[in-house]
Amino acid sequence: MRTELPVEHRLLTTARWRLAAWTLLAFLVLEVLIMGAAYAAVYQDLYRLDRQVVEEEWSGKRPEVLRLEAGRAVEAGVDRRAELVATWVWDAQGRLLKRDNHLLGTGRSLRTLLPLQGQIRAAREAGRAVWTTCVWQGTPLLIGTDPVYDHSRLAGSLQSAYSLTRTRQALQAAVRADVAILSGSLVVAVPLAFLVAGRAVGPIRSAMEAQRRFVQDASHELRTPLAVLRATLELAREDPDPAAVRAGIGEALVEVDYLGTFVGDLATLARAESGATPLQQGPVDLAALAVEVLAAMETLPACRDLRLEAGGCGPPVEVCGDARRLRQLVYILVDNAVKYNRPGGWVALRVAAERNQVLLEVADGGRGIPAAELPLVRRRFYRGRGRGEVSGSGLGLAIADWIVHAHRGRWRIRSREGQGTTVEVWLPRRAGRRPPGCG
Repeated sequence: MRTELPVEHRLLTTARWRLAAWTLLAFLVLEVLIMGAAYAAVYQDLYRLDRQVVEEEWSGKRPEVLRLEAGRAVEAGVDRRAELVATWVWDAQGRLLKRDNHLLGTGRSLRTLLPLQGQIRAAREAGRAVWTTCVWQGTPLLIGTDPVYDHSRLAGSLQSAYSLTRTRQALQAAVRADVAILSGSLVVAVPLAFLVAGRAVGPIRSAMEAQRRFVQDASHELRTPLAVLRATLELAREDPDPAAVRAGIGEALVEVDYLGTFVGDLATLARAESGATPLQQGPVDLAALAVEVLAAMETLPACRDLRLEAGGCGPPVEVCGDARRLRQLVYILVDNAVKYNRPGGWVALRVAAERNQVLLEVADGGRGIPAAELPLVRRRFYRGRGRGEVSGSGLGLAIADWIVHAHRGRWRIRSREGQGTTVEVWLPRRAGRRPPGCG
């Protein structure tokens, strides 16, 4: 077992690291997706606002094109002032009417960039505004071309350039803020991921520890009967007396019976804890079932010197449950009361309906249980001090605990050393008439 602990520790540590890494990766992917969606939304909003600025400029330039088409004089020329939106105006024949030569924030003439003839043609063919972005002289620009119509007749075209420097700066600030938020969240997410991974691995660690204890306890419990069985058979083999051989075989059979019971209890408990033992639900008369169990046990040799009473098991009292498991529960409780009794003692069994619950009570006038041992008696393989002379696997009350909770019940053990023990089990009462499945 010493070599298993480091291996188990390494496995759990690896699982914890991997789980933490996957948690962090999922967190990063989710946060990047959220930030990417937010960035795209901000970009679209800023781009829409930039286009609105250009479109407002166009609304003031369109009358110039229309006046020209009406035969009014329009001075063609060059505006050398730096404009927020630099616009070039053409008539329907493609003649340049007016141009803004400089764009605010740039130091060179736009003649090296405009016109974009391909965009003009595309806008006229599409019959609507066409947009594009580019970087000119290190400055990001938004360029749009809009055909101007007099009703359905083409009157001219407008082509404008607008600096996206402030938009780019705003987007870069948003990216820096996202990086800062991501870095700050990682400071919180890394220890949180390890905490979550540790808590997730905790049940696995507890299950592995429980499995290890189970194997250790089972091997310890099996070691003694196997040693006794081996010693008995070796003595019987060496002893020439047939009577001694028969006695040895009888003792061996007792140990074999014990091992069979022990292995059966182990299998029952293992299936119960794994959830592989479904209950066969149905209406069960717990009072009649208790009387049957008590009547069957009265014939056992261990009960000959005891007084078994079922005074409180009269009218039918029905619960919804598995009859086989409930019979096993009654047998375990009565069997314990018989085993830990004293010669000439008594065992009393009572079943009674109390409002919406059914009480199953098994009391005895036996040895009782020391107060220090009461919290421990439901543990697997626990048998108490000074009880080695009593046969049993130490699994009975653990199985009883599973049966009670599987039936949505509760139970308690009251005992005083030297004065006997009382076990009380409360199960939900079956109300009214329901189908056999109690559903």
